[in-house]
Amino acid sequence: MIPKRIVALASMPRTLSGKVDLAALERAPLETGRAASSPGETRRGVAAALAALWRGVLGAAEIRDDDTFADLGGDSFDLLELVVAAEARGLPLSADLAARAPTFGALACELEAGAGENACALPADELRRDAAVPWELSRGRERAGSRESDATGEILVTGATGFLGSRLVHELSSRTDAPIVCLVRSRTEREGRARLASALARHGLETPRAARVVPGDLERERFGLDASAWRDLARATAIVLHSGARVNMVLPYRALRGPNLGGTVECARLLREGRTKRLHHVSTLSVLVSTDRARGVLPEEDDLSETRTVFGGYAQSKWAAEHLVRSLDEPASIHRLGLVTGDTRTGVAHGSDQLSLFVRGLARIGRAPAETSGLGFDVTPVDYAAAALACIALRAGPRERTETFHIANRKSATADDLIAAIRDEGASIERVSRSEWAESAERAHETAEGSLAYLALSRTLERPRVLARHRSVDLFLATGVEFDTSATERALEGSGLSCPAPSRALLRLYVRRALQGRSAP
Repeated sequence: MIPKRIVALASMPRTLSGKVDLAALERAPLETGRAASSPGETRRGVAAALAALWRGVLGAAEIRDDDTFADLGGDSFDLLELVVAAEARGLPLSADLAARAPTFGALACELEAGAGENACALPADELRRDAAVPWELSRGRERAGSRESDATGEILVTGATGFLGSRLVHELSSRTDAPIVCLVRSRTEREGRARLASALARHGLETPRAARVVPGDLERERFGLDASAWRDLARATAIVLHSGARVNMVLPYRALRGPNLGGTVECARLLREGRTKRLHHVSTLSVLVSTDRARGVLPEEDDLSETRTVFGGYAQSKWAAEHLVRSLDEPASIHRLGLVTGDTRTGVAHGSDQLSLFVRGLARIGRAPAETSGLGFDVTPVDYAAAALACIALRAGPRERTETFHIANRKSATADDLIAAIRDEGASIERVSRSEWAESAERAHETAEGSLAYLALSRTLERPRVLARHRSVDLFLATGVEFDTSATERALEGSGLSCPAPSRALLRLYVRRALQGRSAP
């Protein structure tokens, strides 16, 4: 009970709400300028500060070295709050590192070793090795069916119950009479059809009669189907529209590898069997903007071969999946989507999408940095994205090579326009200096939405290390880049489709829906 060190403070540190800042008190011995007497003592200082943060976010009375964040009830949103609380106290913690270190003790050791500074980066060569085509898929084709044209077969849609996937099912059904098969994670066809109906209802749409549900799991070998069901699917399918993925900006690569890379492997397995098929792989522009090559014009013909570093688990998993598709001996169509936003008519969005969370979070914080000039973000409305995907996938003509399409806006929206739209919709947003915005971390970490909004504006702090830590949740990845959409525009000629400009009216519609906190009519 006898203290090893006594530190005199001029005053008790306080949070913005006036409470005693316990984390700052526990960190005080490391801030007096006196070196710790041993590495173990330094480790205990970092652990004490981290433990205080865990207790504050999770409400846990006791933190043990073998506890995991999830074991104590923490989810992805809690993780964001933890990261911003750490940022407010000068602890270099990233969401990727916090999700990657399995236990409290391991995380404390990683932080003490300085692993938090660039934890969300992975070398592209490492992803290439992990995404190598499995040996059993690199052999010659296995064809048990005919080489009939695409128009005579079924269209398989993965991710059919997702926000984009369900809208895609609707667009396909309105453009073709071909049967549409929806792979849905469910135990029975009836349960799967109920999930599909619920997803379509979010858009105010009914389930197409031509849509059939196949219960399966994207992460399991052969989608978890028995031999007979797999064989029938392989023989009947002519087009595979692979939109299934787990979208999460917080989780690390290993947590997203199964659904995002593993699911793509199973789609590749399906290509090898039965009739000739065309794969339409739904990728993301994150494979370009979340890398070391995010600058200038980003061409559609970029095949990822020059990438050296990829930031953030989601971008890494989608980068690996696209690399796998490019390595197959089957020509494919790759569709890189921008930031998928709400419907242009109703404003209906996913509800927990990054843009909606950012809007609600900034409104909660009640302030924004004054220095946001030049910050850009993409706006790709879901109705346009789904219609463009369906139109390109169904177009006739021979396709003997792999094609890439950027389904995104040529013109980015700006942070200034978005903040103005939030104000127009009645939220009070005070513009503050860069230093005052940095101090807003104390206010931001009280809610998950506020935490996300703060991290999404990391580049305004002009601290390269801060942006490097939080790049996976940066909303303004379109800053300083332009998306080439030439091939997409050629493919859509005569369709009447074009990506709507991110007008002030459209941004206000999105903000209004976000502030209402609703994701459906």
